[in-house]
Amino acid sequence: MCSLIISCESLFSILTASYNPVAVYPLNVLTKGRDMSARKNPSATLGSVRPARGPDGKPRSSYQLFSRPNSYIQLPNNGALDTVNSITISLWVYPQKPGPLVNYNPKGQGVQIWMVSRTQLFVRFVRRRGRRLTSPLIYRIYPRSWSYISATYKQSTGVARLYVNNRLVKRKVIGKIQLATNYPVRIGAKIKGTRFFKGRLACLQFYNTALTGRQIAARKKMCFKTRGNIV
Repeated sequence: MCSLIISCESLFSILTASYNPVAVYPLNVLTKGRDMSARKNPSATLGSVRPARGPDGKPRSSYQLFSRPNSYIQLPNNGALDTVNSITISLWVYPQKPGPLVNYNPKGQGVQIWMVSRTQLFVRFVRRRGRRLTSPLIYRIYPRSWSYISATYKQSTGVARLYVNNRLVKRKVIGKIQLATNYPVRIGAKIKGTRFFKGRLACLQFYNTALTGRQIAARKKMCFKTRGNIV
């Protein structure tokens, strides 16, 4: 029986926390929308997107999004992406116009990574229950240039961190919460949204634990050197 102190979903997340990814979507022409982690999550739905040159310099190793309502990528969530207590989200981004990069809950508020202006990266770890929002992490990155970004949250410490190109750029105590990760993930455009991202994305990774800076750096080129399952 789960206690009143530790919920069933929290206990499951604690017992299954791993430094292996719960999902890896390379987002390239070879893998299309497939998850290449050992979890074999359902494939992403690709809206109006197009293969483009990626951060490895190779053609068609990323996807271009076009700042339109139908230009999106949606990831189903059958439970593996519902990390509940702790999380790391890593991705490569080449921003051109602001909009949602990673947004749990296509119709509303969930854990989110956005470009809120041409240069401002915005991360918010949204509570699973309750309406009070946590304080966001905000940092400037260069437009029309590739950046490797990672956002982490660890429930046992209540600390959120943001890394850009392997460097810790923001750290904030947001409290011990459960995460709103119990939704599908939308990239590029929310349903009935008003802002739509333009730019390229590659190598989207999810973990159910907060990776360290060294672990994040070690996974920087994960999608660009192997075929078949990543892990």
